[in-house]
Amino acid sequence: MSRFLRIALSSGLVLALGIASILGAYSLVNAATGGPDAFGYYFTDSTEAGGPSYSWIDISGTGTPLGLSDDSHAYPVPIGFTFNYYGVGYNNVAVESNGGIAFVDWFLTFGNSSLPYGAQPFIATLWDDLNPGAGGEIYYETLGSAPNRTFVVQWDGVPHWSVGDAATFEVILYEGSNEIIIQYADTDLGNPGYDWGQSATVGIQQDGTNALQYSFNLPVITNPLAILFYPTTLTTRTVGGEVYPIDKTNLLLPWIGPGLVLILAAGGLILGRRAGRLK
Repeated sequence: MSRFLRIALSSGLVLALGIASILGAYSLVNAATGGPDAFGYYFTDSTEAGGPSYSWIDISGTGTPLGLSDDSHAYPVPIGFTFNYYGVGYNNVAVESNGGIAFVDWFLTFGNSSLPYGAQPFIATLWDDLNPGAGGEIYYETLGSAPNRTFVVQWDGVPHWSVGDAATFEVILYEGSNEIIIQYADTDLGNPGYDWGQSATVGIQQDGTNALQYSFNLPVITNPLAILFYPTTLTTRTVGGEVYPIDKTNLLLPWIGPGLVLILAAGGLILGRRAGRLK
């Protein structure tokens, strides 16, 4: 039986490709477990074949502490490079006590909601009623060197306001690929009403009309877990060690295996590797 990849183009046209005969010996792994949203973002997680690997980056001993209190945020926090989010380049974020980062000076309230919410661009890392004023700390740090830097924000042992037990998780922004990885080291808050994301929102948002939600008030954020959000509108891709521009005749399709993509070029389909971070 043929397998298909389906992608919605910016013009609204939907392209479906039968690829069983094209791939030959390659087996299809559909790692895109969510999306696309209206812009073209997808997500997949570390429980999926071909998904991201969970690899905790601990910056609690090296990162800059923000010293946030309950229901507060810090802005501007420098990313250290230009990060393209929904087609806009940003150099700073707002770090939220309640488990998220925004790309403008904006406060994320303690009461979580489904997405989209409000009109601001933000990432709901683990949007919940968290209280760093009662314990733990929130750190940020830029790691690596250009053009492969990463920006990490880590909520380290931050208690929930209602139950007191703490969560540890982080969001990582990748230079160049503009991918986002959220990792969860501890989401057990000692109460079934709040454990594993039962009272939290996880996802990304462009504005008040477009968002890609991973979960809302569901106990699915078990640990360890890594979630990858990735755009399909990058300007370059690497195939066979060579970097090619992506334009109207060179269209990136969702990746089909660990680090693999199909590219629809003027000459046909090409099996290649994702640019940026590879598993």
